[in-house]
Amino acid sequence: MNGVSVLHAGSGTLDGGWHAQTSDEFLLVLEGELVVEFEEGPLTAGPGEAIHISAGERHRAAVPKGCLLLSMEAVGMKRTDG
Repeated sequence: MNGVSVLHAGSGTLDGGWHAQTSDEFLLVLEGELVVEFEEGPLTAGPGEAIHISAGERHRAAVPKGCLLLSMEAVGMKRTDG
C-alpha cells in the first residue's frame, strides 16, 4: 500500500476532526464497530469488516470504547487538517 507500510493494532480514541492524509489507509475492525464519516456520508464496519480511505480523501472518525482496530498506512504518512 503506497510502498513501505506500517501496522498499528489497538484501541483508543481519535479526535474526530475532519482531515485527509498523504497515504491510503486500511482499517480492519477486530472487535466492536467503527464509523468513518466521508463527505458523501458515513460508512460503518463491524468485526471482520474493513474500511479503505484513499490518500487525500477528507474524512473523520472517532473510535468508540470497545472498538479494536488494525490499521495499515504508509510509513511517514502525513495528516492534513481541514
